[in-house]
Amino acid sequence: MKAYDVIVVGGGHNGLACAAYLARAGRKVLVLERNDRVGGAAMSEEVFPGFRFSVFSYVVSLLRPEIIRELELARHGLHILPLESTLTPLANNDYLAQWSDHDQNRRELRSIRASCSICCGSAATSAGCRKRICTRSGSC
Repeated sequence: MKAYDVIVVGGGHNGLACAAYLARAGRKVLVLERNDRVGGAAMSEEVFPGFRFSVFSYVVSLLRPEIIRELELARHGLHILPLESTLTPLANNDYLAQWSDHDQNRRELRSIRASCSICCGSAATSAGCRKRICTRSGSC
C-alpha cells in the first residue's frame, strides 16, 4: 500500500492547483475524482448535443496570474483565448447570443424584444413581458 502525505478529494481546477503546489513543495499527493475526467469547471463538455463548451471558462479572469506563472501553466498547454461571443441554447430551440461588440448585442436583444411584443402583446421590459424570455419567432 502506497503512503501519501496529502489526499486531495476532487480533481477540479482548484484541487489540481492545490495538488500541484503541494507536489512542488515535496509532498506525495494523491488526487481523487469521482468523474472520469479531471478539470472541474475548466473542462469542456457536450452540454447540448453537438455543442462543446468550456463549462465555466468565462471565470478564467479569476485565475490569478501568479498561479499561471508559478505553475508554468503555459508550458503545460494553457492558452487563454479572448471571449468573442457566447451562445446560450434555450429549451425552446432558440438561443441567446452575446458578443464583445456592444452594438451587435443591442441588435440581438432588440430582435428578442421585438418578438416578445408579438407573443406577449407588450414590450420586453421587467414590468411588461409576462415571460422570462421570448424568442425571435414570437413564441415564448
